Amino acid sequence: MNQDKMRCPCCNKCIGVFVASDSKNSMAKVLSKPIDAIGKKEHIFETICPRCKEKIFVLMGFIN
Repeated sequence: MNQDKMRCPCCNKCIGVFVASDSKNSMAKVLSKPIDAIGKKEHIFETICPRCKEKIFVLMGFIN
């Protein structure tokens, strides 16, 4: 199992931990702006940082 801390791109505060059972094929990114084109195996979640109150976007998905 692979664990990665997700940090806010604005204030660098840890907003959560991404735990993946398949670390070679999974990914998680925290973005300050949403991207237009995402793949079939990707999802974008919108949330607000608890520290700086900025709107951030979490991109989770599979590489393959």
